[in-house]
Amino acid sequence: IFRRVQKGALTLPVGRTKIVAQILNAKGEEQETIDLATNDFGSVAGTWSVPENASTGRYTIALRFGDEKKASTIGRVLVAEFRKPAFEVTLAPTGATVRGKHLRTRVKGRYFFGAPTRGVKVSYSIHKRPARFVPQGKGLRPYHFALEWRSRGRDEFVTSGKGRLDAKGELRIDSKLGVGNSTGPFSYSVEAEVQDIDRQTVTARRNFLVHPGEVYVGVRVVQAMPLVGKTVDVEAITVTPQGKLEKNRPVELAIYRRVYYWFWEWDADDDYRHSSEPTDKLVHKCKARPRGVTTRCSAKILSPGLYVVKAKHKDKLGNTIWASREFSVAGRGDFALAKHPYVRMELMADKNSAKPGEKVKVLVKNPFKKATLLLTVERHGVLFRRVVPMKMGMRWFELPIEASYAPNVFISAYLVSGRSTTKHDGAGRDVGAPQYRIGYTKVSVDNQANHLGVRISAERHEYHPGDALRVKLRVTDPFGRGVKSEVALAIVDESVLSLTNYKTPQPQNAMYPPAILKLFTDDSRWGRVQKLLSFVNKGYQGGGGDNDDDFEAPAPIKVRRNFVNTLLWKPQLVTDSNGELTASVKLPDNLTTYRIFAVVMDRTTRFGASEHKVVVNKPFMLRTALPRFFKQGDHVTAGVVAHNGTGTPLRVAIELRAPGIVVEGARRRTLVVPPKSSKEVAFRFQTPYLGDIPLTFIATATGGDRTYKDAVERKLPVQPTLLFQTAQNQGQFLGSTAIELRYPPGSLPEQGRLELEVSPSILSGLRDSLDYLVKYPYGCVEQTTSSTYPLLSLIELFPALGVERHARQKLAAMAKKGIDRLVSMQTSTGGLAYWPGGKHPHLYGTAYAMLALTQAKRLKIPMPKGFLPKVAHYLEKSLAKGVDQSDVRAHILYVLAMAGLPKAAYATRLFEERKLLSLFGKSLLLLALKTIGNQPLLVDRLIAEVEGEINRDGTLKHPETSRYYSYWSSNLRNQAIALTALVATKPSSAVIVPLAQAILDSRHNGYWYTTQKTTYALMSITAFSRTMESSMDAARFVAQLGERTIERSSFTKVGSSYRLSLDLKEVLARPGVSLKLRQLGDKKRLFYTLRTRFTRKPGPDRESTVLAKGGLLLYKRIEDIDGKDLTGKPVPSGALVRVRLFVYAPTTMRYLAVNDPLPAGLEALNTALSTTTRGKVGDMLQVGRYHPRRYYLERT
Repeated sequence: IFRRVQKGALTLPVGRTKIVAQILNAKGEEQETIDLATNDFGSVAGTWSVPENASTGRYTIALRFGDEKKASTIGRVLVAEFRKPAFEVTLAPTGATVRGKHLRTRVKGRYFFGAPTRGVKVSYSIHKRPARFVPQGKGLRPYHFALEWRSRGRDEFVTSGKGRLDAKGELRIDSKLGVGNSTGPFSYSVEAEVQDIDRQTVTARRNFLVHPGEVYVGVRVVQAMPLVGKTVDVEAITVTPQGKLEKNRPVELAIYRRVYYWFWEWDADDDYRHSSEPTDKLVHKCKARPRGVTTRCSAKILSPGLYVVKAKHKDKLGNTIWASREFSVAGRGDFALAKHPYVRMELMADKNSAKPGEKVKVLVKNPFKKATLLLTVERHGVLFRRVVPMKMGMRWFELPIEASYAPNVFISAYLVSGRSTTKHDGAGRDVGAPQYRIGYTKVSVDNQANHLGVRISAERHEYHPGDALRVKLRVTDPFGRGVKSEVALAIVDESVLSLTNYKTPQPQNAMYPPAILKLFTDDSRWGRVQKLLSFVNKGYQGGGGDNDDDFEAPAPIKVRRNFVNTLLWKPQLVTDSNGELTASVKLPDNLTTYRIFAVVMDRTTRFGASEHKVVVNKPFMLRTALPRFFKQGDHVTAGVVAHNGTGTPLRVAIELRAPGIVVEGARRRTLVVPPKSSKEVAFRFQTPYLGDIPLTFIATATGGDRTYKDAVERKLPVQPTLLFQTAQNQGQFLGSTAIELRYPPGSLPEQGRLELEVSPSILSGLRDSLDYLVKYPYGCVEQTTSSTYPLLSLIELFPALGVERHARQKLAAMAKKGIDRLVSMQTSTGGLAYWPGGKHPHLYGTAYAMLALTQAKRLKIPMPKGFLPKVAHYLEKSLAKGVDQSDVRAHILYVLAMAGLPKAAYATRLFEERKLLSLFGKSLLLLALKTIGNQPLLVDRLIAEVEGEINRDGTLKHPETSRYYSYWSSNLRNQAIALTALVATKPSSAVIVPLAQAILDSRHNGYWYTTQKTTYALMSITAFSRTMESSMDAARFVAQLGERTIERSSFTKVGSSYRLSLDLKEVLARPGVSLKLRQLGDKKRLFYTLRTRFTRKPGPDRESTVLAKGGLLLYKRIEDIDGKDLTGKPVPSGALVRVRLFVYAPTTMRYLAVNDPLPAGLEALNTALSTTTRGKVGDMLQVGRYHPRRYYLERT
């Protein structure tokens, strides 16, 4: 919903205003951009389908006006893989919540189809923390009911326990609340986790306010404007939490003078700053007796200033209850108020909220002998102003409240005092300089005229699957009259909404939020802008027996398989002139509660929302109790839960039908389900085959003279027991070659592949590495650059490589997204932070990113104006300041030279200090000098030194024994940059070809472990190909698999490459079969690549599961919550387990992503969902920005 704000009021956007919706994933990467336009009601609507391979996490929907760059509003939605809960859990208080009594809570479980969850397990915990509360009642507004707020404190554990829900689906929790000296109310947080008979768990949380005693003490100052030399009356009352006044309760009263002592002190930056500390001094203590409901105390105040009255009462339970209230005594003369370093001034109002037509009084405290006051009412501008002279002391001012001030305004007092003296103190400070004070207070303004009433109704409360659901809706104004309105109508499964505790949106709260202050004060006399502090936050506002003879073949039964979460979404319906509309929809097969909710608005400034719920069920029904996936070869015990909602026992016969599984035992079961009860029916079966399998449960139930039928189907995936293994073999040949195809024992052909590619180019074998960078899912500055730079550099070579799935336009768009992400990392210095939004630049990361930015500029990839110059300026400035690491200095010189900003003097100086450089640094300096030009002698010297570091086989003479993580060093990267430098400066070098082959040979199954290694390796091999491979003539060859000859015509030509998919099943059936390649015609060197993907059967021992050792070793331990090892042992159904991953690395690795597949039956606890327990795991699942965690169906 869009509205323009003009002079603090809402108006419709003009005409069909263009709106751009941008969808970003949890990593800040753009997923989609949708162009929209507002309609006559000022709304837009659109749809985006979440891809199946989307990353999980909180996504952002940012909307902006088409002619603006900054988002006008944002919304967030959680993208997660989840299991819909079958039931909901609620918590409700059942007794008084007062210290000294009992906190009684009722846990209630209810299936979404309406029945209670009887007899199931419950575990609960209780924590507490300080809270706020003010009793409400007639005449109570002037009183203050608490001590001054000092700290919210931290959660404190209270108690925990276990139990079971009774026949009504309820459990009562009773916790004794101790008495004591209370500083105020507490919020007690109760978390209850309910586990159903199928082991599914659902958690509910609720906060309960616990009052400090039987009553609250309220205190007020009777006089609105206490004056010096006059009697000041303070009054106390005792009132119940419900707002009822109590008589004859004794209250002790005392008045203190609050004096602020301010002083200068040195801060951490060696500068002077002001500080102030309050001290309370007793002025008067009362011995008054209560008269009726009040206790009054009188005192004569002789000095102006700030005072505080404190009240104390001890109730019959033994609780001591406190309250206090600050007040000011006005009058001429000096007084000790706090002196703030940021010229802030406390502004006190006689009320925090008001209705249109009322008046608000504010108290202004002037510490200057003589000053001028600017008094304003502000929000998006100045709504009211008044200028008055003011002498030292305090004074009340009265301001009218208008309807246009809703929902709130800010009252500002701006005091200005001219120079008082030209003197300076002993430290040389100007003590008579002009001064000013700024004070703000917020006043809320209520206006019910902007609310629309919404009534939603259905024909009945309960329905069956397949029924027609007809919904009626009526919109009315505050006087009950129908209003023509636009309606966003939705019908959604309540079980899905419960995952995030989704609340029906309230548009009036969004359109009339507590406004932030959007006005700044600029005083030219001070030479700078003072931004005023806002008092609100700025920003955008989850059995029976096995006797088959007793089973009768059932008649055809409709199988429930059509399950719909969002049943209806109509965002732009319009009512008739009476504010009415109707909608009808056929109910799917869900047995659940559906929430019908509507958000409405008229064409002016009125909004409203409402909701209504209906239940879909059957007298007898089945609910599946299955894991969310299987692994191949699993032995499964799972089935359905049969629910009897009738008043008589039912004899039930259930059959399991599922092609693709092997059932152990009978496929048919019989049992008796008592009335208003549930029973689980479990089947044992195996899952020998991969793929999606449908499991269908069919049941017939008889009881009395009635027969009930139900059938339900779930389709679940059967996945490989282990992760797919990939392997790659690349080589070259002149004339002919033979490759033996031998797979590990137990290799499986299902969903596997074996592909052969032959090409005249060495680049043909690099497609997997390119895909690795394109698809790498994590995105710091290094990873973003590593994904973007190769795209920019290889964008013209992809057709030659045969990478047809990445068209030039697609690659350019992907590179643009990478550049945009780098833009989001820019700091105020111009350098790039390690992650988007970071405050501190990463020097080497910025230099590395400059490679991609320079290439993007050459290819005319758009980027914000001024972005690249700021990055370059940061690098130039860093170079001038001095860079400790010589290799990083060399990198900066190289990227600046590439950007057309040569630094010859710095390069010459670094050449003289080249003993400090590694092979990586020398190679970069060589590239920098080559790019700068006019330095042939230096270039030749460096070429000789770089060649001298390379062995004849392409390996390094002096490999690194330790890594420098600040710039991601590695031996492979040193080889790659050396190859790049030698190809650019001396293509005839004898070490180039062996160096290129060594880089290719260092891959493991086609990959170079890290994004940094992959990027530099690709760039070096690409440079080698461009320089050394002069011809891309079509390859002429023939292949032979065993005795079978395969002509080139059987291959698919893509670019200059030829590809063929071989029958993996045939190869596995002939272990060690030979694949021969033979050239035809001219003998020009050809390159071949074999790629395969397969799985293996698990062996009987643990060692057989170690498939490959590539330097890293991973070990997974499954344990209970107390740390007992459960690895390899049966895990009890419904148990909470902890999975620990142990990583062994031969060297330190600081940039690592781990993908952990889950066994079937385990589900990772995603604490982002409201239905997931947090009390048991505490902070265990809380991870920081540098360690993001993603939850998926079958992995974490």
